[in-house]
Amino acid sequence: MAFTALPDEIGNHRKLEFLSLQFNRITELPSTLGNLNALRDLLLSQNRLAILPPSLYVLPNLIKLDIFGDRLCALTEKEKAWLRAHEADPGPDGQTYP
Repeated sequence: MAFTALPDEIGNHRKLEFLSLQFNRITELPSTLGNLNALRDLLLSQNRLAILPPSLYVLPNLIKLDIFGDRLCALTEKEKAWLRAHEADPGPDGQTYP
């Protein structure tokens, strides 16, 4: 069974360092992900994400963000640069899939 959403309560797991949600059908992430200050790796490839919550861009320990195969669009240059710095190259025009 594939996930289509995450509960807001995911943000209560503040000691979480690794989260893998690859190959699901998630279309939106809760803003509470910004509470996961210990998070280092967030694997979200092959979902149906079109945008990322602004709270994600301020995670202090995030090193790797895998969003390959998602449907990100309308990213600002600042967001694209942030994604590249976190090993999540959004590709041309903000797309993350070939």
